[in-house]
Amino acid sequence: MVASSFAGSWAGDSSGGRWSGHIPEAVAGDFPDGRNVEFVLSTRQARTMVEKALREWGADRDDPSTIRHTIVRLYMGGRNATTNRRRVPVGSFHIRWNSPTGDQATIDRLEWDPALGGSDEEVCQVIDSLAGWHLSR
Repeated sequence: MVASSFAGSWAGDSSGGRWSGHIPEAVAGDFPDGRNVEFVLSTRQARTMVEKALREWGADRDDPSTIRHTIVRLYMGGRNATTNRRRVPVGSFHIRWNSPTGDQATIDRLEWDPALGGSDEEVCQVIDSLAGWHLSR
């Protein structure tokens, strides 16, 4: 449109896990390439970005058993690009809520699949477009 070590721990299942600064391997392993980042913005700005991604590109989001972390998956061509085929995401970005403070959020991970047309630059362009400013720079 990524794989490094994460500090912290994950406890619980899909109905009641606890987040402590660690992306579980099952979540972090969706794409073959990626990197950790630290793009800090207000909680309101982050929520607006997630809503805009859903409306404009048909991106989906995943909340791995906690309200503290959201993954926004990105698709080539947006919501109407394919009609009868299963859409395959080309990248994603991860948002950690209430970090570093209670009224802020941090985009802390970018992921992409070059074989499907995804790239670090493309994920950053999508983030910047959703934010309305050069957040990823």
